[in-house]
Amino acid sequence: MPPVVLPGASAAAFSSPQSPHAIAPSPVFFAAQEALLAAVAAGRLAPLPPPAVDAAVWQLEHLRLLVAHLNVLVGRRAAAGCTPTSCAVMATGDVQYLCASHPSPRECCALDYAVHTLDASSALLNSSTAYPSRLSVSPAGAAHFSPLSRRLYRVLSHAARHHAAAFAPFEAETRCAGRLTALARAHGLLTEEQLLIPHAELAGDAGVGEGGRQAAAAEASAGRGESSAS
Repeated sequence: MPPVVLPGASAAAFSSPQSPHAIAPSPVFFAAQEALLAAVAAGRLAPLPPPAVDAAVWQLEHLRLLVAHLNVLVGRRAAAGCTPTSCAVMATGDVQYLCASHPSPRECCALDYAVHTLDASSALLNSSTAYPSRLSVSPAGAAHFSPLSRRLYRVLSHAARHHAAAFAPFEAETRCAGRLTALARAHGLLTEEQLLIPHAELAGDAGVGEGGRQAAAAEASAGRGESSAS
């Protein structure tokens, strides 16, 4: 322990050499978040974690970032004419969805569905009860990832199908649909039948045609190699 310096002590008390103390390394609590932000900024889909990052923590950070980005899309959808009148129910084509953000699931207009979904997702993903640590995720916490991914994907698929003018530039900027698609495939969060956005509408590595699919698969394969080496 460093010496106690009392009132009236000489200056020497402040400058006397201290015995070295071992400092335990601190966990880097935000390592996964920072790694994901760097990967996204570099234009990568990054469905699999880097070495030493837990796969469930990586999925959690992906979903947190997606919620933040999707708030921008919802605002653009509203500006592009997604209103309670134009989109009276939440649907993608002929498929209609009930809003689960109520005591009992019920119909909501598409815009309300998106707002309710993002509010509920943000509350859950940032809950210190469900996710008390940024270094690990419990099995109960990980069990939320699939239903959350399903609802967030619906927000994207509705925009892609019914508000292409808002969706296309948003996807080019953020690659949210591409990232969620790659994440869902890498971790089994969604089935292929649930991935309704045409592949050609996904930006970047997950983009046009079979070449885009191969590029996304190559990135996931590279990520698996890195993960297995850790």
